[in-house]
Amino acid sequence: MSSAHVFRPIRSLEILAEVRRAILRSVPGVEPARIDRMRDDMQAAFPDATVSPCPRPVSRMKNDPGDRHVPAAAVAGNAQAIVTWNMRHFPVRLCRPLRIAVCSPDELLARAQADSPEAVESALSCQVARYTAPPMTVDELLGRHAVRLPGFIAAVRVRRT
Repeated sequence: MSSAHVFRPIRSLEILAEVRRAILRSVPGVEPARIDRMRDDMQAAFPDATVSPCPRPVSRMKNDPGDRHVPAAAVAGNAQAIVTWNMRHFPVRLCRPLRIAVCSPDELLARAQADSPEAVESALSCQVARYTAPPMTVDELLGRHAVRLPGFIAAVRVRRT
């Protein structure tokens, strides 16, 4: 789904590399070239989203050492939130002093749905329009993500009925 001007993503090259490694590790048989195309699509969709955190702030972060680059990127990009499934590596008590919230993708999307339902519906329509082989409806797309995004999917379905 595009941001439809509902949010502004921030990422670092290290975050993109970490996402690539995680997908390769967790999705059996995925082609690395497919992940690279996804990354390239993300870069094209949001060309100003990549930030370069300074090394010194990274070393000052107090969260999990392997993930300190994430709040450093958030600070460098003036992000309001870190959006992650890995909430335990970003304790609220450590992110609050940085003025950065921590939320799951489901929480972010449910909030976007509550704040800008027309923009979300438009983004969903644009997303399914790109599916041609085979084509997909918005309802099919919602069904595909119902397990990982239950709050968001429920909110969208309530509005659509």
